[in-house]
Amino acid sequence: MNKELIKSDGKIKPRILATKNIRIELKNNFPDTKFSIKSSVFANGDSIHISWHGGPGNKEVRKIVDKYQSGTFDIYTDCYEYHDSDFNRTYGEAKYIQCFRRKIKKKKKWN
Repeated sequence: MNKELIKSDGKIKPRILATKNIRIELKNNFPDTKFSIKSSVFANGDSIHISWHGGPGNKEVRKIVDKYQSGTFDIYTDCYEYHDSDFNRTYGEAKYIQCFRRKIKKKKKWN
């Protein structure tokens, strides 16, 4: 069962909307993997932290979630550059999105 993305109604904060839509997309694409998706606010912006054990690789998850990031940080100018898009206005955005995949540790066999 694929759930549709939630569109902005102007009442929900873009970070919260992005968090909900990321959860929907990851569940649709990787139904057997449990993701932890948390968002936070800080002085100059907001972020979404995604973590999971095993399952898809970081690149696979990044292909889905990168479009929710509202821009990029340019280390040469020491500035954050916003990338305005219809997608972000409709489905939400956050300043930073971080992904952390943890490998499943194999249990040691005791002889």
